[in-house]
Formats: sequence, structure tokens, C-alpha cells
Amino acid sequence: MIGLSFIALMAHASTATELISRQAQPVVVAHRGASSLAPENTLAAIRKAAELGSAMVEFDVRQTKDGVVVLMHDANLRRTTNGKGRVKDADRIELSGLDAGHWFDASFSGEPIPTLDEALAALGPKMVAAIEIKSGRTVVPRVHEAIDRHDVAGRVVLFSFRATHVRQSKAARPGLPALFLIDPEQGQDSYPPDIVAQAQSTGADLVGLNHQAVDASVVKAFQAQGLPVFVYTVDAHSDVERMMKFGVDGIISNKPRSTRARIERISRQSTQQSEAQNQESRK
Repeated sequence: MIGLSFIALMAHASTATELISRQAQPVVVAHRGASSLAPENTLAAIRKAAELGSAMVEFDVRQTKDGVVVLMHDANLRRTTNGKGRVKDADRIELSGLDAGHWFDASFSGEPIPTLDEALAALGPKMVAAIEIKSGRTVVPRVHEAIDRHDVAGRVVLFSFRATHVRQSKAARPGLPALFLIDPEQGQDSYPPDIVAQAQSTGADLVGLNHQAVDASVVKAFQAQGLPVFVYTVDAHSDVERMMKFGVDGIISNKPRSTRARIERISRQSTQQSEAQNQESRK
């Protein structure tokens, strides 16, 4: 049975809702932009993902001390900038002077920390943004406001590991797709039997699962309830092949170009094998 939230979404189909529906091949999501080729969560990474033809680009957002939504994965600035301290303790002016590119490669020196507004403006003309919420509840309405300013409601999917974020967004914007990210419980390498019910309780339209913890039965259990399954973070070709065997709907990858090429190769091989079997059966 298809989930009610999924039926409601498809009744108001957009680029985003079409992309997160069941596909013949898994959708490839550029994780933190094309983060194997450019510094994560920067405009350079988003533009590179667009250049590679990525259908969907994911990036993380946090809120500054003065309420500006910026792109940053970590709570602390140290790993990906030349700054220190927490994002929430700095204002936008302070962050604007930091270098978010040199740590990755000297050729990206001077790459700034972008705001969500700048990131949405940098999207390719048909690209869908997967916006992962990393900070507290007050950031969700600010994300909604930015989406409205750029008129991209049909090209955004909200991601979060926090059920409260998903519920908050779905309550305020029922038509905005939301993906609930779920890690296995600490110390576990698989998902519990009630995991589908947990996801359904958030009102999410689809789920994101750790590829190391999924198997075909978990994927099918979610899909049977109308919840498409995306997996993270998949770069190795062997893992791409395994996820395709499980029938996942989306693959989040640091290497979107090579991941998409691998998917297309596997699909071609599968088609060729099917055609050969059909010809053999007609003999």
C-alpha cells in the first residue's frame, strides 16, 4: 500500500517529488556538493555538481548567532575553515572573512562559507536541492523563508536526522518533501524491526539509510509502505552494485559522476542479459 503522505505529494507533483518517487534507476545525490572534486558545502562544490549533470545536490545548513543560515556540516569551524569556535557563536560578518577552501586544495583558497540564499541561487536550472538541517528548531522556518525568496519550493527536499525537524517542516509545509535520515542505534550494525513504524511516525515522505546497515528486506519493508529508500554515503563500485541489487531508489555519493556511470553500466549489462535470455528462450 502506498503511504498517504506519498499520495498527497504526487497529487502536487514537482521536480523534487518526481525525483524522489520510484525510478527505473537510483537517483544519484551529490553529497555536500561534488565533494570529491571541490571543498564540501561551498558554491564551488555545488557548481561542480551542476557541471557534472547531477540531478540532486545535498548540503548541510546551520544558523549563525545573528540568525543567518549558512552551509556547514560540523558544529565547529575548525575542520573545513581557517577559523575556530562554533558556528552558532559567530555572526555572518565574522564567518564571511573565513577561508572554506584552502583545507581541501590551495586552488580553492579564498572560497567563502556560503549562505543558504547564495546556495539556492547557485543551483543548476533543473537541479534539486537536498537541504540537511544540522542545527536547532529555529532554523527550519528560516529555511522555508529562503525557499520562498528564491521560488524553489518545487526543487527542494528537506533532510534531517532529527524527527522533530521532519515533523516541524511537514506541519508547516505539508507539500515540501522531507527525508528522515536514520542511523542504526549505537553499537548496532542493523536496523530494528520497528524502524519502518518509527519513520512513518515522523510524517516523512522517504528515508535515508546507512548503506552498511541495509539489506534487501529492509529496503522492501520501507517501499511496501510507500517510503522510497535513499542510502548514504556510497562511493565504492562494489557498494553501488550491492545497493542496486537491493533495489534502492537513491544513492548519496561523494563521487556522483563515477557512481552514476557505474549505475548506467550495471543497467546496460542487465538489459543485455535480459535480451540474450529472451532470444535464447525463443529458439
